[in-house]
This record gives sequence, structure tokens and C-alpha cells, in this order.
Amino acid sequence: MCRNNYAIIGVCCRAEPFKRRVSRIVNSRAETVTFETVLKQYREYSTVQNRSHNSYVEPALSVWEAHIKASTLLAKITPALVEDVKLRRAKVVAHTTVDKDLAVLKAFFSWCIGRNLAASNPVCRVKFFNEDNARLRYLTDAEYSRLLPAAKKIETSPFLVEKIILSVHTGLRRGSLFNLRWDQVDFLNRVLRIQRTKSGRPHALPLNATVLTTLQALYNQRIPDCPYVFPHATGRKAGEPVQDVKNAFHTALATAEINDFTWHDLRHTFASWLIMKGASLRSVAELLGHRGLRMVMRYAHLSPEHLSAEVGLLDPTRLLRLRQKRPHAAKGQEKGNVLRSAISGGRKSSNFRRELAPQPGFEPGTLRLTAGCSTVELLRNVLVGVRTNLNTIESPVPRAIPRSRASSVKATRSRRARIAVATRTTWLNGVPSTSSTI
Repeated sequence: MCRNNYAIIGVCCRAEPFKRRVSRIVNSRAETVTFETVLKQYREYSTVQNRSHNSYVEPALSVWEAHIKASTLLAKITPALVEDVKLRRAKVVAHTTVDKDLAVLKAFFSWCIGRNLAASNPVCRVKFFNEDNARLRYLTDAEYSRLLPAAKKIETSPFLVEKIILSVHTGLRRGSLFNLRWDQVDFLNRVLRIQRTKSGRPHALPLNATVLTTLQALYNQRIPDCPYVFPHATGRKAGEPVQDVKNAFHTALATAEINDFTWHDLRHTFASWLIMKGASLRSVAELLGHRGLRMVMRYAHLSPEHLSAEVGLLDPTRLLRLRQKRPHAAKGQEKGNVLRSAISGGRKSSNFRRELAPQPGFEPGTLRLTAGCSTVELLRNVLVGVRTNLNTIESPVPRAIPRSRASSVKATRSRRARIAVATRTTWLNGVPSTSSTI
């Protein structure tokens, strides 16, 4: 063993006691730090770091703060304690809500480990429910035609009709739509530009004629010097965007007799209608602002062409279609000329051999047209690289396969023998001559 190997072993042996010392230091800190103290520090960090702190992180932290005593040491928060809280919460709220609370607590302990305040993450040993709550509810044409008149009758919520129209025809999320500003609308290029979406990326959305007409009508009635598209006209919130449409929207739904529908389902309506009109999944994903196709696969079954190409593989081959469209020879016309016109589509060709050469997507079944012999023999010739002589293709094509050739096919049934046999066919005065070599 060389000196370098001894040196590596020595470094590893010295590193192991160092890891144990660090682990003891971290455990000692966790045994002295309380949950309340660390939670206060994490709140200060999350307020700046997470955009959704007030709506997502803070409610979950309040839940754990209510179930775990403030004086509990961080080292005393075990997987058993977290599991007990999870099961008690599952009896009160939905499983998806419990998973969100667990995800926030898991992020909290990961933050503690990064600052050497905790030695391990107890949530990693707790199993999530992981329920699939994917929802696909969209408006039908009849429901949409009933919803707009019902929304027009409600006067307590301004811009309700316009918001519904824009949501159905743009697919914008509620926050992006309600806080829309005029500087984000490009009337000249017919594009709506959102600087930062939920995913943290900018999003450019083309406008159709319906959206453009609606926005132009709102622009003509806008409040001077107000940057928002849907602002409060009067009151203590004058100039601020209108955010609350819950009661008015539910009233409109009840009037239109639409059940089991939420505002976010208008975004599903936008995507579903596009898919049913023939739009591709990739285009819908880009219009919705998704990075991949995973989120839009829920709409795939609505596409009329979904998996149609794959199912089409079970259809009869092109040979059957060519047989149906193959013209019959007229009196005095050679069958070779008819065959030439059938393959070339009636046009004159200077290189008939090139037209019969295999091309990408060229089905092997059509090779039967080259010499009028069996498909099995022609495929065998292609596998071994033997070209069929097409110089005298205009000669009369025999209607029956010679017995010698048929007997040779039966004699070579094994796969190895079929590949090894090389057959070359020539036409001499209309009589086929066959020579086989093994």
C-alpha cells in the first residue's frame, strides 16, 4: 500500500471523530434552544424570503405553535410528536391541508439544520398523505351563456362581468388578473405582459379579439391617474384594486344554476376550451405559464387527437389502400406501365428506380409492387441487402408465384436460414429465373 493510501485512511479516521464532535455540539444547542425562540427567528426570515408567507407559511406556523408548547426544546420534537399532531389534524381538516402544514414544518427544520440549531429533521420520518386532489371542472357553452347575464344583474361588485370574460379568455390566475395594471397591457402588439407570476417568471400572453375589445372599453372608462384596471371608484379603498368578488360570484353562480364551481375553474375553462378546439398541450402549457407538461396532462383526454396517431398504428397498412386505388390495365396496355403510373401518381419519372427506393416512412408492404412476388421474399431480399432487378419492370408481371420459389420459402422457415438466404430474381423474356445461395 502506497503512502497516499495511508494518508487518505488517516484523514478519514480523523474526520470521523470531527463529525461526532459537530453532532454533539448541534445536539447540545438543540437541547437548550426552545421552539418559541427559533420560530421567531424563522418568521423574520420567511417574511423576507417567501412571497407567500402571509397566505401559506404563517397559517401553518400558527397551527404548529398551537399544538406544540412554546417552551418545548427543539430536540424534544420527535417524529412521534409530529405524527400525533398530524393524525389529530386529519380528523378536522382535509388531508391536503395537513400535508401543507407538514411541508412548512419540514422547511422550518431544514432551515434549523442549516444554522446548526437542529441535528435532524423529524418530519422526514413522517409519511405524507399525498392525495391527488387534481380538479377539472370547466364551464360548458350553456353555463357560460347563463353566467354572464346573471353577473350583469349584480351591482354590488364592480367589473364582475369583465373579470369573468378576461379570466375565461386569458387563463390568468386570480392575483395576476385582479392586480392588473395598464402598463402591463400592450394594445399595439396585442400582448399582456406579467412581470412576475406565481412561478417567479415573466409571462407574455397574446390577446384575442374578445379580450382586446373588453380592455379597450375599460380603458375608455378608466379613472384618471389610476394604474389599475379594476380599481375602487369611491370609498376608503378608492384607487386600490377590487379584490373581493366571492359573495357576488357565488350569487351569480346560484342565479345561473351552476353547481360545484370556483373562480379558479375559470382558468380550467380557458385550458379545456383550447384543448377541445384542437390546441396542442405544449401551446396550452405556455399560455398558462407552466414550465412543463405535467400540469396540463389533466386536459389531455379532452383533445380530439389525443393518442389518435398511436391508435392509428392498428389500422391496415398502406398496401391495402394502394390495392383499392390501383387502376386496372386497359386493353393493349402492359401491366408494367399501369404499375409505373400507380406508384408515380400518373406523372412521368426519369428515374423509376429511385421512386421505388425505401424512404423514411416507406411501408415494407408496398415493396410487393416492385416485382409482383411475395412480400416475404422481398423483405428477405431487403434484409440481406440484395436489390431486385428493376431494369425490365415493364415486363408482364406473373399472377402466380413459381412453385420453385414457394418451395424455397417453405424450406427456409427458421429465422437464421431466412436471413442467410440471398435470392436474386431476373426476368428473361418474361420468364422468372431464380438462383439461391446459402
